[in-house]
Amino acid sequence: MKDHFYAHGKLLLSGEYFVLNGAKALAIPTRFGQHLEVTEIPGNDGKLFWEAQDERGEIFLSVIFELNDFKSLEKKGEVSHFLLQDLLRAARAKNAEFLKQEKNVRAVSRLEFHSGWGLGSSSTLVYNLAAWAKVDALDLFFNVLDGSGYDVACAGAKEAVLYHLEGSVAVWRELCFEPPFANQLYFAYLGKKQNSSEAVRKFRNTSPDERVIEKISSITERMIRAVTATEFRALLEEHETVVASALQLDKVKDIHFNDFPGAIKSLGAWGGDFVMALAENKSFDTRGYFQMKGFETIFSFEEMLFKV
Repeated sequence: MKDHFYAHGKLLLSGEYFVLNGAKALAIPTRFGQHLEVTEIPGNDGKLFWEAQDERGEIFLSVIFELNDFKSLEKKGEVSHFLLQDLLRAARAKNAEFLKQEKNVRAVSRLEFHSGWGLGSSSTLVYNLAAWAKVDALDLFFNVLDGSGYDVACAGAKEAVLYHLEGSVAVWRELCFEPPFANQLYFAYLGKKQNSSEAVRKFRNTSPDERVIEKISSITERMIRAVTATEFRALLEEHETVVASALQLDKVKDIHFNDFPGAIKSLGAWGGDFVMALAENKSFDTRGYFQMKGFETIFSFEEMLFKV
């Protein structure tokens, strides 16, 4: 037996934070994802040998589980194994036949992106494990993790995703999002990985404002329909203003990039993950601008977006 599973990473272009309260969000699957390869290996004592590799192929977590209840027998690496253990147990609860065998199994997960980038190391793991266990990925996610689930929807998407929650039910559809000004869009990593789970917990403690949710949803819908860089720039700036005002946070452009001739929008948990930049002048060297500021991880829209 040898099975292979794959999930796409994600970037949330609009709706950060407020997607948790029902705002419509726009997200794209990235060309960077995570692989999971599963193989039966010699032995019949019912063990799962899990090995997690980074984008360089180096092992950052190695765990041996009992297949009976996924008790960990041996663990190496500085990264916690508890999320993986919780997911395995939740998958078993949803599919009683999942790994109900006395054979030994080896599972190797491998990231294609640096875990600090915030492209979805957890969501891609959830999606791949759900595919292996033959259970619903979002159902598995909501049973173990806290969040909106948009990233899990992106993990299996082939195009951009328009996503929102109706109560506790996830509603989304795929759509083509490659605007005429796409070659003016860039993503730069600020180098300070944010804890998305912590950001979610903090936001959960705030009271939802229906007016803000409606504004964010409206901006998202207009972003999808935008046909000029000028229009899109205005929407990015409006989005930043709404979120900054609602959460009493500083805009990333005001802090670091007030000389940039266009819009810069925070993505995901504000403060250090990727930002999206749009220079309204087509000839402006956006990549060079960020490099001069000391940021080296920069992708064009074309370089970041997954394409079939």
